[in-house]
Amino acid sequence: MFSRVRIEVLKAIALKVQKPDVSAFCVANVSKPYLSVGPPKGRRTTFKYVEAVESYCELLTNRDLVRAYERAGTRFTGTLFYICSIYLSPDFCLFY
Repeated sequence: MFSRVRIEVLKAIALKVQKPDVSAFCVANVSKPYLSVGPPKGRRTTFKYVEAVESYCELLTNRDLVRAYERAGTRFTGTLFYICSIYLSPDFCLFY
C-alpha cells in the first residue's frame, strides 16, 4: 500500500522534471519503485524514492501531491508529515 503513495509522488516529480531535452518516468512494476531521468536517447540516472525527493523536492508544490495525499489517507499521515518536515519547507506540508 505504501508503494502506491511512493509511485504517485514519483509520478508528480517526473511530470515536473520532464523537458524537451530530458525525459523522466516512474518505474512502478518492480518491488521498489524508482524514478528514471535522462536524455531521451542516452544514459539515464535512476533515483530511489528518498533520493528523488531529496533531489527534486523544490520543484513540487502542494497541488502536485494532492493525488498522493488522497491515496494515502490518514494511514500514512506520519510518514508524509516526516517527508514534508525533513525535505520540504513548512509552508508546503498539509499537516502543519
